Amino acid sequence: MKRTQVLGLLLAAVVGCPGSRRRKPPPPLPVAEPAPPVVPAGLLKDGRFFDSRFRYSIAQPAQWSVVMGREQDAMRMRMTHDDTGIALEIWVFQGTGLAPRARAGCPWYFQDVGPYKGLPGGAAIGVASCTSVQADEALAMAWMRELEDAVLQIEVQYPEGTLLRGDPMVRRVLATLRTQLPSPAADGS
Repeated sequence: MKRTQVLGLLLAAVVGCPGSRRRKPPPPLPVAEPAPPVVPAGLLKDGRFFDSRFRYSIAQPAQWSVVMGREQDAMRMRMTHDDTGIALEIWVFQGTGLAPRARAGCPWYFQDVGPYKGLPGGAAIGVASCTSVQADEALAMAWMRELEDAVLQIEVQYPEGTLLRGDPMVRRVLATLRTQLPSPAADGS
């Protein structure tokens, strides 16, 4: 054998063949954590939206579509009138005070607190209205009421040309609001 062949065999024996080396197993793939389940802010039952966390309910009349918020969010639900596009949103904020939440592009030009008839219950309520800085966007009106440890804000957006027709419909929905429902533990659920 030639000297180079002997050196090659010797080198292969000492170092080993690249194919004969044990390869390390690949690192384990990271385990993806499952996404937390989306917990809705309430439930629809018998034509009413119930929020057991903040203990209120409101009717869902015919021709109103409901989209529920998530349990951890301030917006609890949104109803939209199928024909007019009027949107009614329920928000709940921790704390007290009857000032409306900030709305981008829609400053609250009118705000007041008093014995308004917008929400049932007899307690003083806050009212507010804003007109969007965009001429083609909705007029927004809000009614605020204190709950035990939070503020309930019902906000209605009236698309252009729907206020006169839509206001009576909205007020009929607002009249169905019920607060101080029994807590889930009290009714066995």
